Amino acid sequence: MKSFSLGLAAGIILTSTLFFFFGEEIHHGHEPVSSKDKALIDAVIAQNSIPNKVVEAKEEAAVDESINNLFNRATALMPDRANENEIVSLLEEALAKDPKSEKILTNLSNYLLSVDRAEEAKNLLISCVSLYPTNQLCNGNLTNVFFNTPEAMKYFDLCLKNTPNNALCKYNLAGFQFMKHDYKKSYASFKELEGYLDSDEGGIQFAREDIYLNIGLNARELGLKKEARSYLDKACSLGQERACTELEATK
Repeated sequence: MKSFSLGLAAGIILTSTLFFFFGEEIHHGHEPVSSKDKALIDAVIAQNSIPNKVVEAKEEAAVDESINNLFNRATALMPDRANENEIVSLLEEALAKDPKSEKILTNLSNYLLSVDRAEEAKNLLISCVSLYPTNQLCNGNLTNVFFNTPEAMKYFDLCLKNTPNNALCKYNLAGFQFMKHDYKKSYASFKELEGYLDSDEGGIQFAREDIYLNIGLNARELGLKKEARSYLDKACSLGQERACTELEATK
């Protein structure tokens, strides 16, 4: 009898007790074996690995179920700000179970931003973008976090490299350009974003009145008074209070 230790790719070590009989001679495992015997070894490995794979699958399913349960409990409490700490705690508990979960990284960081906890969201967003470079929300939100920092352009460039059609990134960049008094670029950026408003792309339909406001403000700075009034009027009609004030001031 001979004991063989066989290492699998998954890191499982299987120990199988085998012996091979050729006529009257016993050949131990360290000696060459025939193709028939090799097939027998492979069959035993496969058979022994099945229970391990089943256990792993069950464990993964249990973790997934636990994470989903925590996630669902957290989302059920939204958006009530009174539940803020409990929501964060539930999502953090879910993330602890799977630190690389794209769903939890995205939603926890996004929620932290929504309740003005940007500093806590920062590292989560960096991790999210590092692990999932094409995640549009994490990329866009990362530009939010670094908007008023010297590193802002680094993250705008990264966002547009990772997700070239990311409307949230472009929206933040347009605002950044306006803040830097680069009205020509800001005007062009907001005009491009206007094209997203009547499609399902981009997910920035909620910002329609703000996009109109900013086109109007940029147009005014560029001396395009008629266009400025037109866009400010659109924004004002949608309830954008600043647009109403700016409209009165734009003669």
